[in-house]
Amino acid sequence: RHHHNAPAACLMREPPPSAADMTEEYLCFEGISVPGEVLPGSPFRVAGVEECAANCTAEPKCTFFLHTGNCYLKSDFFTHQAFHPAPTRGAFTMCLKKATGGRLQGPHGALCYPGIEVEGAEQHEPAPLQLQGHTLDLYSCAYSCMVNPECEVALLLGEDPNPTCHLRKAPFKAADGQTGFNGRSQGVCFMAPGAPGLAIPPIPPARPSSPSPPPRPPPAPPKPPQPPAPPLPP
Repeated sequence: RHHHNAPAACLMREPPPSAADMTEEYLCFEGISVPGEVLPGSPFRVAGVEECAANCTAEPKCTFFLHTGNCYLKSDFFTHQAFHPAPTRGAFTMCLKKATGGRLQGPHGALCYPGIEVEGAEQHEPAPLQLQGHTLDLYSCAYSCMVNPECEVALLLGEDPNPTCHLRKAPFKAADGQTGFNGRSQGVCFMAPGAPGLAIPPIPPARPSSPSPPPRPPPAPPKPPQPPAPPLPP
């Protein structure tokens, strides 16, 4: 009698991307994980974060992943209620898939999510820009972050018509603010070059001022005094 062993079930793996591909496709953070729904089949063992990224890229439902040595493909960034809303910290990598565009439509090059605050180092200068034709909304707040080389995340807090735009760097690491759900947050936008979104309008040109009148010519120099007339002969 011959015994045939059933073949072991195998989960297909995609070839890992290069480091450049990782940067183009994902926005990654070290040492942080946030809530999200773990997709069926996760976690599974991978050789590295690049292999985990390849599997997230190949799975349409995957919007971000966590690499701990094992690979967790996730969806519903920061919204899955089965998880405690607080982030967890450890020796792992979390990456957001840029192609998802986030869950709010922001400017091209930003991943935006509603109802969330992310801690960071507050940037007080320069002040947020006011785009022509825009109230102070999440779009203009994110745009202000894009043109500030120190800014990595934009946060719009408060209700209309007077929300406040917070520009922060070092997200998830610095101590200004908190990370988690925030009922006052209209949204948070991570700077993620290459992420889809609305086209960024050009910075409106400064309104030309009315032409200045030509300068007045300098006053003519005073005429030299005339010599006195000679006396008349007797």
